[in-house]
Amino acid sequence: MNRKQHFRPHVQGESLEWRIQELSDKMYEYLILPTVTLVASVYFWMIALGFLKVNVLAAVFMTSLLIICSIRAFFKIRGIHKQIHRCQKGLDGERFVGSNLEKLSSNKTFIFHDIVCETQNKATPFNIDHVIISTKGIFTVDAKNWSLADREYNQADFIFKDNELIDSTGVLQSDLMYKVESQGRWLESKIYEWIGKKYPVYRTGIMIGAFVNNVDKDFSKYWIVNDGAFARLFEKETEKITLQDVQRISDSLRRFVEKPIK
Repeated sequence: MNRKQHFRPHVQGESLEWRIQELSDKMYEYLILPTVTLVASVYFWMIALGFLKVNVLAAVFMTSLLIICSIRAFFKIRGIHKQIHRCQKGLDGERFVGSNLEKLSSNKTFIFHDIVCETQNKATPFNIDHVIISTKGIFTVDAKNWSLADREYNQADFIFKDNELIDSTGVLQSDLMYKVESQGRWLESKIYEWIGKKYPVYRTGIMIGAFVNNVDKDFSKYWIVNDGAFARLFEKETEKITLQDVQRISDSLRRFVEKPIK
């Protein structure tokens, strides 16, 4: 008798958890070679010093190899440690934003987390941190746990104008805008594929703990806001999508993201 297969959607930050585990495994891999050469070096030196019989040159060679492998492992592991730190910071941000978004959930608002998106040209898949399907609109949400060293009281950390985002140091955040734009386009195409209707998707970037000065006060397409402002703006939105379509889109997205429960 076949057992029924049960499925679940992704939880907040699940892709980052996988990435952290993958990076941790790499750290262990880089430690293997230095460990092997350490054991071999000790063995050869024992022979070279008379405990066992071997040529001193072999012991010197193994020790040199140990030093080279250890230096390589040190720099590799240091780089991986930095990546893990960035992933952990992103994971904390996703969970913080996700828990706040869950408060908006209702029978008219459905929240999804960690949507892994496959591209048509089979390039590296990307993920959307959170998706909101609601009668008030459809949102792709990218959470940014961003800290700026030069932040000052009452200083605008980010300025959003003419669909461009600039931080307080004057750096144009084009990568972030490209990311939120790609996420929005992807979901719009999927919605049309699922239900045969075109619905606009709000491209949302939530800057945790920052202040975003939206110069144009334009939220028709992009919502680049901090975590506190998003909920207030969302509550003010009027209903613009029928509940039936919201349920259809939500059901389609749920089937897309579900993974087997092992």
